Amino acid sequence: MEPRDIFGIIIRTFGLSLFIYAIWYLVYGVATIVGLPEDSPGYLISYFITGGTYFVIGLYLLRGAPFLIRFAYPPITETETEKPN
Repeated sequence: MEPRDIFGIIIRTFGLSLFIYAIWYLVYGVATIVGLPEDSPGYLISYFITGGTYFVIGLYLLRGAPFLIRFAYPPITETETEKPN
């Protein structure tokens, strides 16, 4: 297993936790609309904004975050693989 693969596993694990956290925010926002009393009045819209943002970022990370992995581990070119004798 290469470092790139391990980094991908860490990214996906973080994405899963962020996705679960997003679901928590969205469910709490819906429950507040349905009738659950708010802990902090006036923050209803923030539950949906935060939940939606975490949802999108979590899905991106769960999909493997190709741009992030490409940035952290750029492709190796032929000149870098050639070793001087």
